[in-house]
Amino acid sequence: MSGLNKKPPVNPCFPVDNSPVRGMMGSSFKTINSMKKQLTHVAPLKAGLVLGILQGLLSLIFVPFFLLFAVLGGAAAAKSGSPFPAIFGAGFAVILPLFYAIIGFIVGALGALIYNLIAKWTGGLEFEVKDLPPAV
Repeated sequence: MSGLNKKPPVNPCFPVDNSPVRGMMGSSFKTINSMKKQLTHVAPLKAGLVLGILQGLLSLIFVPFFLLFAVLGGAAAAKSGSPFPAIFGAGFAVILPLFYAIIGFIVGALGALIYNLIAKWTGGLEFEVKDLPPAV
């Protein structure tokens, strides 16, 4: 039963005094500490996976246009008797997202490997983060 009477741990980023956040006049927020961090490593497989999925999804924007051109090309080619433009346009609309996803994976993984190499020499990207008060 002694575990029920324990106080929650104190977050050092939110002191218990009533000092407001700098620059927010009249605010009841607590002081927010900011700290610098460095990104020294990026997992290549995760970066490749994320970029591959992102590129594959973004390529879906172009699919309706390729299908439209395939239909228009097929209508124009029907006069000449060649079905090649319609087949090429529809096939390209199907293959494009897969191609973009594969290239996105390769570029993402290689980019992460190159970043990791450069981060060893330079220390990596430096950025600043801050803890925010809990949402009400």
